[in-house]
Amino acid sequence: GPFATSSTALDPGDFSLTAAASMGAITAVSPVSLTGDGWILDAWLDLGGTVTLTDMLDARIELVDDPAAIIDKKDNVADPTPRRAVDIGMGVVNVLSASDGIHAEVPGTDPALVSGALGTLRLFDGTGRLYDKDVTLFTALDLTPAGDLAALAAMPLSMYFDAGAPEDSYAVFDIAGRPAALDLWLPTFLPGYNREANLGARTLAPFFSGILPSTARNFLVPASDADMVSGTEIGFLFRLGSLYLAREAVPGDPRGFDLWRFRVQDVLKQSGGVTILNNVIDSVKRERTAVQVDLAEGGQVSVLVFTLDGDVVKALQRGRLGAGSYTFTWDGSNASGDPVARGIYFIRVVGPGLDEMRKVMVIKD
Repeated sequence: GPFATSSTALDPGDFSLTAAASMGAITAVSPVSLTGDGWILDAWLDLGGTVTLTDMLDARIELVDDPAAIIDKKDNVADPTPRRAVDIGMGVVNVLSASDGIHAEVPGTDPALVSGALGTLRLFDGTGRLYDKDVTLFTALDLTPAGDLAALAAMPLSMYFDAGAPEDSYAVFDIAGRPAALDLWLPTFLPGYNREANLGARTLAPFFSGILPSTARNFLVPASDADMVSGTEIGFLFRLGSLYLAREAVPGDPRGFDLWRFRVQDVLKQSGGVTILNNVIDSVKRERTAVQVDLAEGGQVSVLVFTLDGDVVKALQRGRLGAGSYTFTWDGSNASGDPVARGIYFIRVVGPGLDEMRKVMVIKD
């Protein structure tokens, strides 16, 4: 955290790192910002090696100079006892994608499909949106070094999420050069970081854990959660053992820690019990349109794709369905699986008490 000293002459010898096998020694201490009278407020500690997960968990740092010579902004003398060298880790959890069942990765579609084309969400800076449904998060861990793989893989991983954390659960200090938009609450009180815990954060354990060599850990955010409503931003982070893990919002910059984020939106229902989502698609990229059908009663249901001339291109559904809500998708292919030509197409839904038509425009970039 921030500290002040009456001298700018901090050097590597003022600190001691232990249990830091890969981090190496501190090679330089560089002041980042100073007070008007020349006191150091914060500083970079340059390391001789690479910070691994094992270092994040085990490494300790302490002052070996006179602690009375280093004080904080309130004139509190620095604590000379060893403390954790890394409070918040980055680069350990890779959130690969998220799916609400409609935004999904489907075999045969472009794996790089963006969420706007009903592909999975892959960007977690708060600009991406998912529907207010059960959301599956697909993650993988970077378990390093390799010699500790089994022990690291056995450690419990938890996810914390919330949409409205108390102000005092965020960092209470400013970091010079850190983008103002970045902010991170913690579900517990961490001395020197926040004033209180975010006790409202919900905790999830992975519903799926891959067996080595797989490091997959998948989580489910339930649609029933009170925050899964349109307009909210869900923020989340992880904890491995006792170490909090954040998103690396600024690659290579230790100041760039942030929550992973996505926004929640409702599916705006259209008339007649039939709702179409994303009705402009690229058939070559296998972008998808989705049709949601709400059946008040069971019966025979057909969902067919037609050309402007009335020719059937593909049947998405033929047969009996019970009452309920169903989603059918079309990726711009015909019955043979080939991309259709650009142009206007129609999806007709016929069932008990409904006969609705929705238009789809197929393009080719």
